[in-house]
Amino acid sequence: MSTLLTLYRPGLAVGRDAQVLHRAAMPEFSGWLEHTRPAGGCARPIRLTGTIAAVERDTGRITGRLHTDELPDRTLYKACGNRRESVCADCAWVYRGDAYQVVCRGLTGGKGVPASVGRHPVVFATFTAPSFGPVHHRHVPRHTCRHRQRCQCRPAPCHARSNAGTCPHGQPAACFARHDADDPRLGQPLCLDCYDHDHQVVWNYFSGELWRRTKQAIERHLAALCRKRGLPFVRVVTASGKVRWVPPVRVSHGKVAEMQRRAAVHFHVLLRLDGVDPDDPDALVSPPAGITLDDLADAIHAAARQITVTTPPHPDKPQGWLIAWGKQVDVRRINTAPGELTDGKVAAYLAKYATKATEATPADVAVLLGFGISKVKMKIATGELRSIKDGKYRRILPEWVDEYIRDQVERQEAA
Repeated sequence: MSTLLTLYRPGLAVGRDAQVLHRAAMPEFSGWLEHTRPAGGCARPIRLTGTIAAVERDTGRITGRLHTDELPDRTLYKACGNRRESVCADCAWVYRGDAYQVVCRGLTGGKGVPASVGRHPVVFATFTAPSFGPVHHRHVPRHTCRHRQRCQCRPAPCHARSNAGTCPHGQPAACFARHDADDPRLGQPLCLDCYDHDHQVVWNYFSGELWRRTKQAIERHLAALCRKRGLPFVRVVTASGKVRWVPPVRVSHGKVAEMQRRAAVHFHVLLRLDGVDPDDPDALVSPPAGITLDDLADAIHAAARQITVTTPPHPDKPQGWLIAWGKQVDVRRINTAPGELTDGKVAAYLAKYATKATEATPADVAVLLGFGISKVKMKIATGELRSIKDGKYRRILPEWVDEYIRDQVERQEAA
């Protein structure tokens, strides 16, 4: 259960600074500070009340009890764990650090993960939703600018059609506007009545099941490829003692879901090829040489084309909705065996995972890119790195970090 924090004099009306000074002047301040340390500086800690019991692990015997009334503020503090910096900056910072470490270890090894995973074939795939109707969009067919962050290139017309006419509801079926990047119409349907809102909502709901079946199809495709090429299956013994023959290759993945402007979910997925050790099925070993990065990419494309999900019948759709991926399935190579990952590519894809759906400050971006804070501020001042002013703070949106890193990677590869 939870309860509101009870504040003693001075009250809320005198302001936060007076409360802070009053708290710091109290004799029990040091004890209170230690008591709140587990919350980790959380701005919105969860306040728990009740009885705390110390239980002996082996026997289950209760060795002691403590009620929260005996604690400072008569409550137990726990960090909220929210990853949005606009809600809690400290918990968002912890989340970004955890996400960075998880993805980094999966790509390059360390912290118990063998460094050899850095030589495993890895791809970065983006799965998008299908079209549910035409929406306003911005497309620049050819960039002539030097910095994408300051791009002033003229976009193409949104939906330029000379003979489009009107839709059944009387709305124009064409849009000749050249939308700016911050145009509020971006992502909005050309006709609200023509747009299949129901299908989009159902697609978002069942997209997780679609991904689960897609992952299974990728592994089945690779297993069939192993049979075709004569790669022997591996004999493993399960925890229950049963013997199973499994393909000599498996796919590990990390996935992030993101909302597009049109409010449809799409997925960014890192997929890594691993081998199978018959003596230790949980070990991370290199995949057999007979299965390559191209095979993994082909398996992803094949699964995205073939796999669909049909939803249960609904009064509005007795035959159910068909859930399938859109045509835009992008698969990019991250590293190529036997070479190691380059620093630029690691930063580019780690940044996507560490900053998606979180707002970044210049200090956060400095840590992420390995720069000094002065260098980040200089890049903001020169326009190389875009930012926005939020009150007295400056925020850097995730896509702007991605654009900057992508531009740097392209320059390194072109050099």
